[in-house]
Amino acid sequence: MSVNEPMTTTDEKIYTKADAEALCAVAVAAAGAWRPISTAPKTRTVLVGYYNELGNWRTVKARYYPPGSLELDENAIDYDDPDDDGYAPEGWYEETETHDHVLRLEIEPTQWMPLPKPPKVQNDG
Repeated sequence: MSVNEPMTTTDEKIYTKADAEALCAVAVAAAGAWRPISTAPKTRTVLVGYYNELGNWRTVKARYYPPGSLELDENAIDYDDPDDDGYAPEGWYEETETHDHVLRLEIEPTQWMPLPKPPKVQNDG
């Protein structure tokens, strides 16, 4: 069975093996377990982790950008090795809410988990 072949139908929804694997990965991560980076989704921002050059664990919010998906913009990204076609090199880039640019990770992450949901805002009155 290929990854995109229908695996199961429930309530008229068709689930593929890839869907099932993604749901399992989210369930495991929701329980607080790190997953191998090879299983990370390449289409959304997630938490990634790796040991830095000092041997310390580092966790960052990041997204994987495939070739030709992150346009070069000197105000938006930080990199040293642009592709000839006007796009940043593929790879994992750190994203934050405090800056408009993304930073390419110097070290390939080894683990990932989904971002937690933000807390609900409480109304005090």
